[in-house]
Amino acid sequence: MTSFIAPHCISAYVIRQTSDGPLYLLIRRCGSYLPGTWQMVTGGILDGETAAQAALREIQEETSLTPTKLYCADAVETFYMQSQDKITFVPVFIAFVDTMDVRLAPSEHDAFVWLSFEEAKQRLVWAEQKRVLTQIHESCVLKAPDDLLLAKMDSPPVLQSTVIRTGVYGIALQEEKLLLVKQRTGLHVGKFDLPGGGIEAKETVEEALRREFLEEVGMTFDSMQLLDNLTATTEGLHENGNPFVLHQIGLIYLINDLSPLQRATPEMDYFWIDPKQLCTTTISPFVEQMLLRIPFLATKTIRTQPNDYAPLRSD
Repeated sequence: MTSFIAPHCISAYVIRQTSDGPLYLLIRRCGSYLPGTWQMVTGGILDGETAAQAALREIQEETSLTPTKLYCADAVETFYMQSQDKITFVPVFIAFVDTMDVRLAPSEHDAFVWLSFEEAKQRLVWAEQKRVLTQIHESCVLKAPDDLLLAKMDSPPVLQSTVIRTGVYGIALQEEKLLLVKQRTGLHVGKFDLPGGGIEAKETVEEALRREFLEEVGMTFDSMQLLDNLTATTEGLHENGNPFVLHQIGLIYLINDLSPLQRATPEMDYFWIDPKQLCTTTISPFVEQMLLRIPFLATKTIRTQPNDYAPLRSD
């Protein structure tokens, strides 16, 4: 009886043929898992993808390169993953490219280098990767790879991912005006939002809110009181064009006794605004919900079009 093992991740060696010989692309990991390690392109296989489709997607996501040809390397990397106490089998692919214009995904890798075979073999850490690299170099680079190994270059399916983000936000009032910041990046760029943001690893809720207030408005506060928790769901696109759904969970606090810690800078794009002057086209989903739910701000209706009201910047 024949048995099969479904792979869950891939490895792809990106190669550029030059007049001085083949060059192999290595990228350096950043983050918490094996930081500083040089490697080829790796990644998981998503539901509905073939291994070849996953290799093509990961190459594009991690390097912005599009292979001219993609081959199965006729090799499988095997290694013991100590953190999960499991043996991993990884199908290997070879990607030939006609450009060296790499743009990394900064959340995963922070540097890249094009190396000769000997240099790449020396730079790699793991013996299994060195073995596979040698096999690829001898059987598919020094001589033409067999056409039977040519992988299908069909596009991977467009899969919508879900991102869940928990943040903390503050309501600060001054003479019946609300402190808001104008978003410069993200899904709500150009819109007014509450000061605040995501809670980082090892931060308490209070530490996160104090950090966000210092970064966004240069201020601190005496105390904070939980008012409500809000949720908002927004659709967007990743840098690679794939769609995602962002589900935000926001803890909303009333800020007491706000005081400046440093002089405002141009990067601190904040304003004191009369809530009655806000409209749905210029505020984030959190601000819109807050205006309808928080008792001392609640209003039955919100403008749908802006007027000529000029928000007040307080430096």
